[in-house]
Amino acid sequence: DEVDIAIDASGSPHGVAASAARLVRGGRLVLLGILPPGQTPFPGNLVVTRELEVVGAFRFHDEIHDAVRLLADGLDVDAVITGVVPLAEASRAFEMAADRTTSSKVILDLRDESPS
Repeated sequence: DEVDIAIDASGSPHGVAASAARLVRGGRLVLLGILPPGQTPFPGNLVVTRELEVVGAFRFHDEIHDAVRLLADGLDVDAVITGVVPLAEASRAFEMAADRTTSSKVILDLRDESPS
């Protein structure tokens, strides 16, 4: 089905293209994800021929409060978490997160793991 508005938060050129392809003529594509540095493929012809509106949003405001509440209420986010890495292995966590071909979200566990 086609939709009026698509929000892409993936930061992936393929995600942007897939989102644009699902829009109705004259639909709106909102880009939240940060794309990789350098030249990035963009579905410009699709934007023109389907008369799409493309807008970007860089920051959030009060939404963090809603997100924290949803997480505290038990929102299941397992599908997007690639791994949970202890603070002592922070470099490994950042290496995992940097590989967009295998990672989605990597959680850095800040809890104190020293023996009590």
